[in-house]
Amino acid sequence: MGRASALGRRLRTVSERHGYPVGVDKRYGRVRAWMRRREAELPTVEELMVTAPYHVQNKQVGHFEREWRAYSWRGLRRRD
Repeated sequence: MGRASALGRRLRTVSERHGYPVGVDKRYGRVRAWMRRREAELPTVEELMVTAPYHVQNKQVGHFEREWRAYSWRGLRRRD
């Protein structure tokens, strides 16, 4: 844990060192680093790290697990 600004700087530094693209949310100042960006075609996977508040609300939609199982059998592979 730490201050949001310090965590953002750290995530940015480490991500840039490893060549991952970094973005900053203009509204809230959250820093995101993408290890894998989502693709235009479904199914797709997005892998990222983000700075966030200590307490967050679960935003997973109710049908996520069913949809994930339906698409994941296709053998998603790493594309980076």
